[in-house]
Amino acid sequence: MKYFISFLLAVFVFYNVGTSFSFATTNQTQNNYQDVINKEQIESETEDFFGESVNGNDVALESQVDGNEATIQTKIETDDLSVDGELELNLETSDMIVSAEATDDNGTLFQGDFDVELQDVNDDGDFIATLTDIETGEQFKVNTAEVKASWYPLVVIAITVARIGIKQAIKKFGKSSVKKATKKYGKKTSASKAVRKVNMSKLDSHYKKHKKEFGNISKSQYLNKARTFLGKATSKTVLQKRSKKKFNGKYRYYKYNKKTNEFLAVERQKDKDVIITYFKPKHPNKKAGYEYYKRQ
Repeated sequence: MKYFISFLLAVFVFYNVGTSFSFATTNQTQNNYQDVINKEQIESETEDFFGESVNGNDVALESQVDGNEATIQTKIETDDLSVDGELELNLETSDMIVSAEATDDNGTLFQGDFDVELQDVNDDGDFIATLTDIETGEQFKVNTAEVKASWYPLVVIAITVARIGIKQAIKKFGKSSVKKATKKYGKKTSASKAVRKVNMSKLDSHYKKHKKEFGNISKSQYLNKARTFLGKATSKTVLQKRSKKKFNGKYRYYKYNKKTNEFLAVERQKDKDVIITYFKPKHPNKKAGYEYYKRQ
């Protein structure tokens, strides 16, 4: 456990003082990139700080940008631990969600989703924020300029993922846009927060069946994506309709994204919304996926 926390803090410190990353720039709306940080670079940045070397560890980053929305994924794989993290940021709504999933060398699993309320952010991605555990409601006041070994592992992961993502968002959107989004936070609707607590029926089986459609993401990332899609407003791209027939006496509601081919079904059960399924129909054939949605 000590090694686990030390390494996560090492990664955190590395991103505070280490290499600067930038998005791939193209004329397209959506950009993808992947950077792998060399293990020797991590060792050189962290050995003096901790008095110990970190060997054989690579950190992979991947991001997707679509308009005012960005998703930054962080993956750490070693013999002793496995970490999957994701930051989803929407500058328009000021939604910022961090999902984190990790297994340490003892097989202990850490998993959770955090709502991030930014109070301030600088050019380097350092920020002052409140992280709220979506499941428990527990809050953590965070200043990334002050690394604390007392933070428990899941919070360390969430903070690390958030900082990496915010730094990339600043490079893509500019600091003024990110800071402007922080000022909108208090105006967020309760509905946008409510979707973070919606559960999925038969999550395990749906995840195993459809994870490859989303790039072999982790189970928590899969559920987080479903929740995010559920909360998206309808538009010319994001469609929504009621089912033609009832299921156990109740109608279902379907959402479909014509651009990403995402499909989601939700229904009301015992006064709570429950996600029935989330996948990409006829993947990767978007035209066939759209026809599938129209038949429902």
